[in-house]
Amino acid sequence: MHGSPLLALQGASQGPPPRATVKGYGLTASGRHQASEQPALQQQLLPASADNAAGTGGTAVDGASRMVVVSWLVEVAEELRLQQESLHAAVGLLDRFLASSAGVPRCVLQLVAVGCVFIATKQLEVHAPCVDQLVAVAAHSFSVADLLRVERVLLDALEFKATLAAMSIATTSQQQQEQAPAHPAAAAAVAAAAAAAEYGPCPAMESVVSLAMYLTELALLDAACCAFPGSTLATAALLLAHTTLTGHCGAWQLVLTAAGMTAQQVQPAVAVLRRLHAAAVAPATAQLAELLLPVKVKFGQDCWCRMAAEVTPLDMQQQQQMW
Repeated sequence: MHGSPLLALQGASQGPPPRATVKGYGLTASGRHQASEQPALQQQLLPASADNAAGTGGTAVDGASRMVVVSWLVEVAEELRLQQESLHAAVGLLDRFLASSAGVPRCVLQLVAVGCVFIATKQLEVHAPCVDQLVAVAAHSFSVADLLRVERVLLDALEFKATLAAMSIATTSQQQQEQAPAHPAAAAAVAAAAAAAEYGPCPAMESVVSLAMYLTELALLDAACCAFPGSTLATAALLLAHTTLTGHCGAWQLVLTAAGMTAQQVQPAVAVLRRLHAAAVAPATAQLAELLLPVKVKFGQDCWCRMAAEVTPLDMQQQQQMW
């Protein structure tokens, strides 16, 4: 996980990537393209970066520009009051599309990101934002027609497989008392709370979950974290949150058993999350501090137990002594 763009940010722009509309690409508004037509459809909307650079000044998306747009999506999710699952699902769709499409230019990255929000919220929100709201939140940088076109492109590229396993961490007290949580991370949260009483003062479940949510949202900004499955990141975040708040790792075995994982599986993710937590407390550059600000402001609120403002990350020596 060395060379993480969040831990060593180089050359990120100060604001959202250059914007461009998709008018004139000739995309039809009806009918699903066959799989054989998908590459042509993407090329119409997203020309190769080398060709695009000459015409619009755009460059292909890299880790730094991805971080810029994900940081902005955190603000969008707050503005639209979206669920955590919707934000994570939107970023997951964005990463899948970037991985499947060669040479996506930065000039359409914001439009693609909003398209991912559009798809994710239609699946996960009770009252999903309408296209007019999504265009407005992007300061009318593109039109409603542009957004509908890019939705088509995204769905074709993803073969209409837009459902994601959300990185669910929180669970209700009813689930804890009446049934085993279905998601491994939810089971791990229950186990963490149960195990804490055996080793010392038990932090409130709300605090553990809030810190774990903060850690996973920091991970959203870091492209290197895409290498970890969502369930691994969620379990690692719960382990690190519990360990950070209690000062011991006595709950590890019970949590890992509940999650169905081994220490070897989660330790790399825990180490990365600890470094991200430390980097968020003391950003190396002003650029990085600016990109982290939306996440820190969000998790500095009382509803998130002020985790970004009041919790000190474990240092490397503490981690080595405990683990």
